[in-house]
Amino acid sequence: MMRIALIGPYPPPIGGIAVHIQRMEKRLKDEGYSVTVYPNISTQKWLLFHGLEILKLDVLHFHEFGWFNRLLLGCLSFLGAPVALTLHGESIRKELLTLPYLFSWLLRWSLKQIPAILTVNPEIREFLLEQGIDPERVEAIHTFLLPSTDLEALPIKREQFLRTHHPVLAVSGFRIIPYRDNDLYGIKLSLSLCDRLKDKFPDLGLLIYLAEIGDDDYFTQLQETLATKNLERKVEWVIGESLLPILPRLSIFVRPTYEDGYGLSIAEALYFGVPTIASDVCKRPAGTILFRVGDLTDFYSKVSFALSNYPKVKRAARATIPDDAFPGIIAAYHRISGGPC
Repeated sequence: MMRIALIGPYPPPIGGIAVHIQRMEKRLKDEGYSVTVYPNISTQKWLLFHGLEILKLDVLHFHEFGWFNRLLLGCLSFLGAPVALTLHGESIRKELLTLPYLFSWLLRWSLKQIPAILTVNPEIREFLLEQGIDPERVEAIHTFLLPSTDLEALPIKREQFLRTHHPVLAVSGFRIIPYRDNDLYGIKLSLSLCDRLKDKFPDLGLLIYLAEIGDDDYFTQLQETLATKNLERKVEWVIGESLLPILPRLSIFVRPTYEDGYGLSIAEALYFGVPTIASDVCKRPAGTILFRVGDLTDFYSKVSFALSNYPKVKRAARATIPDDAFPGIIAAYHRISGGPC
């Protein structure tokens, strides 16, 4: 039996990477693999407290950020450890292009040692190939794993919102993170969208799902925006609650992020047949309706069109079934561990 370790974020709080690891753990166990999750621990601490367990594991799958952590993974790989590393976004590009030359060279050397690097979109893979990474070591495999269709019941408050608002849109993010004059997940942009739509769709509702609030000052600014635009009755904050149960009940899901790697929530929405509109900041799952990143006019145009032509747009979303990443990840495990055990 293959023995697998998953190291990275794990709920709570609920975030895209954490949900992926949680779902991967369940799928592995259902398939008969031996799996241990080391939640919410850095590579450095894992090596310090669990390093000797390398001797009895067939795969060490890290979901790690930070150039120094990735450097450590390269050293582990150089010593023969069966390391898999998933890169969930563009941070690797920033690190390699902005670090001082010596650190950038060390990071590049480290990546060349890792036997399996999984990138969530093809653009990151192409960038790594340009950096001299062996194409046999790096694969573009997104993070969508088939969710359970046995969904938990919605809280009463959410049911009430659905009864009193139509159409209902939702946007989600890990936490509020200021980004230049906006925020990373496009919450402010979503509020501006709601403001533009409210006259055309007077019963419109917007749900904002966050794992945690994050930046308190920016949250206060967003609350003031709600009051200024008279949106208090149209917008509801949902903190620390799973997005999954409400997805099938939404009219449209939006993902207006300013940076992204893939957008797991997009694939989940499409899986449930929900029309999804997202920024064109990276390659998105097939079936996503794209708008120009940060462009409120284009965002409004795409959402307004979708709502005004909803039966057609809904049929197109239902015809899109995202690919399951599990077979590709398992194939990578088998390759670096020497095959099924």
